[in-house]
Amino acid sequence: MTNDFFKKSAAAWGVNNRMIRGEPYGFIDYKVPHHHRPFLMMPLMIQPRVKGYKKSRQAGVSENSVTESLWALDKFPVNVVYTFPSPKQVEDFSNIRVKDALTGSQDGCLARMMGDPQNVTLRKLGKGAMYLRSSTNPKLGEGVDADLVVFDEIDRMKRGVGIAFKESLSASKFGWQRELSTPTLPGRGIDELWQKSNQMHWFVKCEACGQEQILKYPDNILEIKRVPPHEKIIPKGSYEFCCSKCKSTRINRWDGFWVAAYPSRTDYVCFQINQLMCVWISADEIMQKKKDYRFPQLFWNYVLGETYASDNILLTDHILNVCTDTDLQAQIVRTSRYVYISVGIDWGSYNWAVVYGMRADGIKELIGLLITEDSKEPLESTKKIEDFIRSFKPDIIVADWGYGKDRVTYLVKKFPGRTYGCTYADESRMVKPRFSDEASTVSVDRTAWLKGMSHEFREMRVAIPDIEHQPLMDTYWAHMKSLVTMLEEDDDGTIKEKVEETGDDHFAHATGYSFMGFEYRELKGGGDFSFDFL
Repeated sequence: MTNDFFKKSAAAWGVNNRMIRGEPYGFIDYKVPHHHRPFLMMPLMIQPRVKGYKKSRQAGVSENSVTESLWALDKFPVNVVYTFPSPKQVEDFSNIRVKDALTGSQDGCLARMMGDPQNVTLRKLGKGAMYLRSSTNPKLGEGVDADLVVFDEIDRMKRGVGIAFKESLSASKFGWQRELSTPTLPGRGIDELWQKSNQMHWFVKCEACGQEQILKYPDNILEIKRVPPHEKIIPKGSYEFCCSKCKSTRINRWDGFWVAAYPSRTDYVCFQINQLMCVWISADEIMQKKKDYRFPQLFWNYVLGETYASDNILLTDHILNVCTDTDLQAQIVRTSRYVYISVGIDWGSYNWAVVYGMRADGIKELIGLLITEDSKEPLESTKKIEDFIRSFKPDIIVADWGYGKDRVTYLVKKFPGRTYGCTYADESRMVKPRFSDEASTVSVDRTAWLKGMSHEFREMRVAIPDIEHQPLMDTYWAHMKSLVTMLEEDDDGTIKEKVEETGDDHFAHATGYSFMGFEYRELKGGGDFSFDFL
């Protein structure tokens, strides 16, 4: 790229206008390692419609995002919507990063952009404004005509919330969308953009053998001195960065260049950034962080900027294979084989129903699956489910309450005294379902219950048919395998575990609802079954 191209870019604008904590803003500094971040320059020199950063922590990406937002507000008559997962993050970002950038610029030059109002959620800047919003509620994205929308920590946003914010770009000639996040699960958040992007990788060169390579763990870390596993502190000089090919320590981390894996994907540009690229972080520090993080997921997400699902998958092919009974047939009516039948339903534009029957020995068998698509006719798909499950003479029906309240009400009338609408109670201690016969409702902690449901499969207390006897089993398997546990860090630093999905999971939730029916039987003294997973 030419020097003239740089001069017109957000990167040059940042160098000419910004300061960070009283220090000059820049990308190249061979004398001060903490100021040397050459990998951040090119991302600010291009303006594709959609741009993202699949990033580690402590690499300076957030400052890039601030710079680009302020550059756009200074150079164009635009509105910027900047989102975070929580209101506390919005407050801290607005009062610290944005305010400091404006008031602490070179010679106060950015202060001239400031107009009224100037508050936590709205800052008048230049000819436009910066709207700072929490992505907890899609309604916060309504009523704003945006030209640039930034989703910061998109992996921690509620799924589907971003649609309203993206719609605010519809009338803009710019239509810029920016996503940045430490990744979490494959196919989620920033990884969703990464998979369809040009996938930009930072290459460095080995001065010994000439190999050009991407810095990766563990390929580019060489053990110099053996550190016993029980040691909590990594002694200085125990590890060095090395060439992944010849293992020489003459790997040049100070200089590099970006290469797109898919250069034709020009509309979607995404940069992968990890702490191995940061010259101020030593190999000893990388390995110390690996030792300090109690959970591998956090090391891979926060330090390496990579997705992680290895140990987090609740149900695998092996587990589902073990539970498969090749003699089990899909059925259309109730038989004397079952002492109790429970139906679970997950609503949506497609509706997903499962029918499980419990044998006298406590084994739960999957005997029916159905998918119905919504139509313009009200409750038509619900009536199809009603017809399907009626012949099973279900003892209980548990359906998603949040999406399908009218549908649940319909089933309550058709199957009185045995239909319940389920509401998940996140972050509660409600590990056992709480049923209300009067209200026809049930509530339970989402994470605890889905983990418990998966435990039933791992303990082989479930039998499922194969695809030969139930054509929908391939879809069922895919949904069941999409459930993974994910660690999240709250604003106060608390680490919490949640069950999330890497793809469609409707049959998995329907199965969880169905299993609540068996728990209801136990609560009412109908047998010796207990959902024992604590």
